[in-house]
Amino acid sequence: KDDYFVNDEARARYWDDREKARLALEAARKKAEQQTQQDKNAQQQSDTEASRLKYTEEAQKAYERLQTPLEKYTARQEELNKALKDGKILQA
Repeated sequence: KDDYFVNDEARARYWDDREKARLALEAARKKAEQQTQQDKNAQQQSDTEASRLKYTEEAQKAYERLQTPLEKYTARQEELNKALKDGKILQA
């Protein structure tokens, strides 16, 4: 501080620039941390959705295996009767 070759204005600019750089670095670190957290959350959400879809698919396959041919036929007939009633298909 007692350096006669460096004036107070230059010293103040140096410390001001240094503080600005520190704050910019801190902001960049926080932004990177937020992005990392967002990426983790997106990955977890993706994994959860994939797991849910897999479970749903497995449950559907298990249900189809358990369904008897008569139940399948009856369900299809009910579908066709409903479509006929709703006017979605025409009866010949």
